Amino acid sequence: MKIKSSSIPETNNLAKDFLNTIKKGKAATVVGLQGNLGSGKTIFVKAVAEYLGLKQTVSSPTFVIEKIYQLSPTSGVEEEGQNYKYLIHIDAYRLEKG
Repeated sequence: MKIKSSSIPETNNLAKDFLNTIKKGKAATVVGLQGNLGSGKTIFVKAVAEYLGLKQTVSSPTFVIEKIYQLSPTSGVEEEGQNYKYLIHIDAYRLEKG
């Protein structure tokens, strides 16, 4: 699926719509975002984090590769009483192809 956003508010709305459409199960939900540097991937992740109730500042993990944010037990999207425990933001840009 290819989605284009032209502004931060539009990206924030896309994040909210995205969270309302994903189906949660007992395993992790993995989402891949692809785009050039500065294309808005981290802005999308920041919006997802905000809608999940994360109060911490979310920043790009480009140089550390991975950032793990613990979510509140009452945060975010709920389906059948299940909540997400973590938001893990990985940036594979600096990884070499194997």
